[in-house]
Formats: sequence, C-alpha cells, structure tokens
Amino acid sequence: MLHSLRARLFGLVLVTSLPAIAIQAFNEFELRRERTAELHAQALTQARLAASDLGRVLEGARQTMVAISNFDAVRALEPVACGKQLQELQPLYPAYLAITVFDLQDRIVCSSFGPIAVNIAIDDATRTLDANARRMGFQVGFYRLGMITGKRALPMAYPVVQEGRVVGNLQVTLGLDWLADELQRITHEAGVSLSVSDRNFTILGRVPEVPGAAGTKLGFDAAANATRDGTIDRIGLDGIRRVYAFVPNDPRLYGLTVVLGIERDPAFAQIDQSTLRGVLLILAGLASALGLAALIARRLLTEPIERLAATAREWGEGALDRRVESAGTSEFADLARAFNLMAARVEETVQRQDMLLREVDHRVMNSFQLLSSLLALQRRSAKDPAIVRELRMVEQRVHALALVHTRLHRSGGFTDVDVGPYLTELARDLGSSLLPQTAQNQLVVDAIHAVLPVQSATALGMIAAELITNAAKHAGIQNPATKIRLTFQRTETGRLRLSVHDNGGGLPPDFDPALSGGLGMRLVQVLTRQLGAQFTWRSDESGTEFNLDLGPG
Repeated sequence: MLHSLRARLFGLVLVTSLPAIAIQAFNEFELRRERTAELHAQALTQARLAASDLGRVLEGARQTMVAISNFDAVRALEPVACGKQLQELQPLYPAYLAITVFDLQDRIVCSSFGPIAVNIAIDDATRTLDANARRMGFQVGFYRLGMITGKRALPMAYPVVQEGRVVGNLQVTLGLDWLADELQRITHEAGVSLSVSDRNFTILGRVPEVPGAAGTKLGFDAAANATRDGTIDRIGLDGIRRVYAFVPNDPRLYGLTVVLGIERDPAFAQIDQSTLRGVLLILAGLASALGLAALIARRLLTEPIERLAATAREWGEGALDRRVESAGTSEFADLARAFNLMAARVEETVQRQDMLLREVDHRVMNSFQLLSSLLALQRRSAKDPAIVRELRMVEQRVHALALVHTRLHRSGGFTDVDVGPYLTELARDLGSSLLPQTAQNQLVVDAIHAVLPVQSATALGMIAAELITNAAKHAGIQNPATKIRLTFQRTETGRLRLSVHDNGGGLPPDFDPALSGGLGMRLVQVLTRQLGAQFTWRSDESGTEFNLDLGPG
C-alpha cells in the first residue's frame, strides 16, 4: 500500500506542502494561544481590581453602619431621637436611599424617612436579611425595589448591640443608580464591560448600560463556578463577544459577584487578517496540486479506503458482524481480508468474554442475595435484641458490598476504573438503600475523575460504603438538618483523598478506630493497609470526618 499510486502522488504533494503548512499552522496556533491566554489573564486581573474597588465601597458602608449603630439613640431604640439623627444623616450620604433601624420583632423603630416609614409592612426578604445580620454581622442582601422610593436598591444590614447583646439591627439601602455611576468610575476603558450581581446572580448594575439589564440574571451560569474565580468566552447581553472574568467568592464582596468583559474581536483582528492571508496562499497551492492527484487516485485508492473506513466505523460502534468487500488481488483486497479475519476473531472473543462476565456477575449477585436472605431469616428468628441489631448490621454490609460489586461491574472497567463516576453512583445507590425517601438530598457527593486499578477501586468502594453506612447510622439522619458529604479530591500535595463527613453530634470521646471492636472499622483498617493509604479522623460537637489519603495516583 505504501508503494501504491496514491501514496506516490500524494506523497510528492505533501512533501512539497507540509513544511509551509506546518510552519503556518504552528505560528497561528501559538499566536492565538498566547493572545487568548493574555486576554483571559488581563480580564481576570481587571476583574479582581474592580472587585477590590467594590470591596472598598462595601467596607465603607460597613464602617458607616458600625458608627451609626453605636449612636446612643440607636442602641436605645428611642424612636424620636433616633429618627431625628437618621434624618440629619441622610443628606450626608447620597448613596443611600434610606437608613432604618429595626427591633428584634422586625418592626421599624425609626427611619431617615421619618414617621411615615414606621407603619410599612416588612417582607420576608427583609426579615431574612435582618436575622442573618443578627447572627453573623454585616450582611448584603438581594436586588429589590425600595419600599418607599420604588427605586432599584441593594439592602445591607448590621446588628445593633446594647450591653453585649443584640437588640435590633440597622439597615441601609444602597441606591443602584449611584452604584452604576460608581461602576463607571471604576472602569472607563473602551470595549470593557463591568457587571455586579447579588448572590442570586441578579444584575445590580452594568456599564456600559444595557436597557433592562438591571434586575435580570447574568448572561451565563456563573453559579457553576461559584467557588472560584474564572473566565469564559461568550456573547454578552449586548450581543458583543467578550472574554468575561468573574470573581464570585471574594470575601470583601459579601456574596456579590463581579463580572468584567473585554471585547474579543478587536484583540484578534490583526491575527485574523494574517491567518486569512496565510490560509488563502496555502489553499491556492494545495488546490492545484491535489486536484490533479485526486483525479488520478479517486478510483484506485479513495473508494476502497472509504469502504474500509465505513466498515471500521461500524465495527467501532459495535457491529462486529459487518464485513468488507474483499474481491480481487489488489493490496486493498488483501487488507480487507485481513480486516475481516480480525473482526471475526474479535467478535468471537467479545462474545465469549461477555458471556463469562455475565455468568460471573450473575453468580456473585446470587451469592449476595442468598447470603442476605439467610441473614434476614436468622435475624427474624433471633430473640435477643442485641443479636438482631448485629445481624441487621451484617445484612446492611452485605447489601453495601452487593452495591459495590454492581457499580464496579457497570463501570465497564476490567483493569482500570474511573473512580469519580463510580463513587458517585455507589453513593446514590447507598443513599436510596439507607436513607428515607425524604432524606435523599442529605447525602452530597463531590468526586473528581481519577483512574485507579480495579483492585484499588474495589477496596475504595468498600471503604466508602462502610463509612457512609456508619454515618447514616450514627449521625441522626432522621434530623432534616443532618448532612452527609462524600468527597474524592486531590490535596495540595497531589494525593487523592476520600473523605466522609457528617454534621451529627460526633463520636464518643474515647472512640478510636484502631481499637474499635466493630466489624466495620476492622474492615476499614484492613482495606486501608491493602491500599497502602493513610487513615485519619476527627470528631467533635460539629460532626465527624473520616479521611483516607492515597498515593499521588
């Protein structure tokens, strides 16, 4: 085949054309990669700077609220004196639409609007913001329309403390028209957009202004990356393609998200023109050379190759009974016969292997079912409550092992297994088995993709099943506030870590897994040694966490 006519004809064309193509492609790729990286880095840097500026605005608001909350009349919740002070303060702070003091029953004590505001009905969002401020200090709320002014606003709250105890809270409403002017001050470069959203990713302000943008959701799902800064390339609300950088988790922003976009097309205009010129020149040369070669080689080479490729694709999709036409004495006929023989042998091997695997899986599951049934019969005939509990625990562990086997079999791995999806599905199965229907959302899984040998994946699944079973048993899962979290992540040192955490009441002070007489902890210790892993744990009144650190993977 290497000496065929098509190899000689196209080999000559490629020998003369490949250097130019390779150089052009490499240059274009490098230019675009470097420019793309620069643009993303530039957007992220500017977004963080904008977040810093906005953070200073919020810090100024916080300090102002700290000062106001320390006024004697405010701390005493004295309506007349407090209202007079707030009305005198209002003109000094044009950014704020209203300054209001609430008592612990969410009733308005005094306001910069005077007595007219005292009888206004308070909505649930205001009550929630007030309650959070009393528990956690300074809080930033969500986009809303002012109850008196009807203007777009962002409420903020701070607790009012008298003699070491919270007696109420102070709420300041930031005008979003003022915020828009502040965003214009923060960024004034051409081609750059800047948006700020609340925790619900509702836009509070945007420059350049897009009519109707304020109060709507961001144009992309920043919530999917709400734990870290990042960038994305897409078309924005104004129809312009930009590289957007978002800063969603800056503690200085108290839950606000900053999104800054830089127009992409102007940044790549010169590269695009250069690419177009280079591509046109290369295409012109290739068209003339390949046209003649294609005319000669079409019937001799292209059609047989297409038949082989089509059949190979069908084989790849599972149609192993398909065969290639192999009549004739050409190189392609020999190749077709070899392909057909290979396909027949592969088909036979796959069928035999599939049959054996199904038989093994069927027998293993039958064994698990038989063992589970025997344990259930023994448990029902037992009279001693302690024996009944132990038998139920063993029965649950057998069921967990059956789930481990089922998920491992369905993962399709014979030598290696992608542990992320495997653990996720295993945890869901265990949750369906161990938890009430109403408590399914109390088990949370966060597992990365990582390929491990099947033996390691099996041991890891058994450990995860045992730790989830113990957490469901001891953490008080009947309490809706109880959460069980399984994570499988890489640590800063590059090691893979399996972690199971619950926020139950914690373990007894004298508990030690290494000295535990329970079957589950002994099984975990044995499997940990088999994996060559490190097993650690902690437990206090906030909950219990078990960690298993594997090698670097």
